[in-house]
Amino acid sequence: MTMPDTPPFQAERTPLVSVIITNYNYARFLRTAIDSALAQTYPYVETIVVDDGSTDASREIIASYGARVRALMRENGWQAAAINTGWRVAAGEIVLVLDADDVLLPDIALCLVRAFGTQPSASKAHFRLENIDQDGHLTGELTPPAGRTLLHGDLRGYVVRHGGYVHAPTSGNAYAAWALRRILPLPEERDGMWPDDYLARASALLGPVLALAGIGAQYRVHAANAYRPQRLDLDWIRAELTRRAISHTHLLRFAQRERIAGYPGSVMRIPDHRYLALRVTSLKLAPERHPLVGDGLAFATLHG
Repeated sequence: MTMPDTPPFQAERTPLVSVIITNYNYARFLRTAIDSALAQTYPYVETIVVDDGSTDASREIIASYGARVRALMRENGWQAAAINTGWRVAAGEIVLVLDADDVLLPDIALCLVRAFGTQPSASKAHFRLENIDQDGHLTGELTPPAGRTLLHGDLRGYVVRHGGYVHAPTSGNAYAAWALRRILPLPEERDGMWPDDYLARASALLGPVLALAGIGAQYRVHAANAYRPQRLDLDWIRAELTRRAISHTHLLRFAQRERIAGYPGSVMRIPDHRYLALRVTSLKLAPERHPLVGDGLAFATLHG
């Protein structure tokens, strides 16, 4: 499957890496995130910090860095809007979005520059993160888990067939700027979708994906970011089903705009076993509140 024409990555010169840190009321973690961007061993990194209307001490912390960071203050508009804000001023050929509660390892920018240099047409790179607790202690777990393969190469056919692929959360992905110019701005529906999932899927439709062998960042697991509940929560399941459906609608429009044929017209026709499990759970336990119009147990079983 051939890829659409893409501008070559400028490997013959020293590329700039843009780290966009998005923050909302994470003052207790924010300094560690900013310090990790500023401490990269690769010297050509710009650090952009977008504060999305925090009401804690975040803005005072950002101001303390002075000219070492590009500070952007905005009213609260959710993560997609914060990413769009940072992207508008980013000058790098490689762009990494860092959640303010996560931490970059010192060599990740250098590893990304080398990786993109080996495959100039790549649209995205991803890597695993080691999990830490709220105090920064390693938990011994990885995200994605070690048993789940990070796919690489031309994934366009795979994404068209399956609707997605295993990828890292926000802080474990870096994008070629040329790809983001075709994807962004993100739809700014408040809590309408997971921006990292949308970016991961859309970028894989544009060019090859690079999978780095090592660990590039630390993923902080704490109460405020626990997006997967530890017990059965039907409200969360319905919200997850809705977010994925909204994201799929935008991805379908993106695929059509990019003239990528075959992308599934309905989120209910994607053979995603996790999404199918959530659909069946919702349909069995609370069918009257199921958010997907036209769905049913027979349909889910047929297309799962």
